[in-house]
Amino acid sequence: ALARASEHRAKAQKQKNSLAITVQKRSGEDYPLVVSWKKETYEPTQNRPIEYTQLQKLVEFYSQNRIPKGAAYELRDMVLRLQPQPAKGGKRSEALQEIMQIDAARIIRRKLQLSSRSDANEKNEVDEVDAFKYLLGLIGVQKDKNNAFKVIKEQRVDLQQFINALIVAQVFAETTQEQSEKGTANE
Repeated sequence: ALARASEHRAKAQKQKNSLAITVQKRSGEDYPLVVSWKKETYEPTQNRPIEYTQLQKLVEFYSQNRIPKGAAYELRDMVLRLQPQPAKGGKRSEALQEIMQIDAARIIRRKLQLSSRSDANEKNEVDEVDAFKYLLGLIGVQKDKNNAFKVIKEQRVDLQQFINALIVAQVFAETTQEQSEKGTANE
């Protein structure tokens, strides 16, 4: 049933060149994600799917410990807390969407703070800034000249898909690390 639901999600995409992934945690929660194999153009009113190369980059960030493990779950809690009942059209208001994107940027900034990390050095700091900018781009937020967060109006983002992409990337990174550790232990 899980595989069939994933297949239906992939086939339901406007762009037909997609891969559906569902991570099922022991807690019973499912984290579905549809990944586009190639970059597509979208109308400003359409949510942009996560692209395969973006998922690869997130896996790389997790493998390098550049994204803390709790970041996705804190973002998920924020979305659940702020998500109202759908309006008549089934969509949340534009204002609430922007508030959620700005709050997501704030959470990401806080989770990537170096001051609490004991292994912080100059190279790590540059890596963290790069990861921060990359993640901001994925959620459709940028910093303005006053260092305030600003939503990029032309880039609609489905925060739930972004959160699911973080969780999937974390699972992929952990699995890859476990497999490489098993490989070196067997040698």
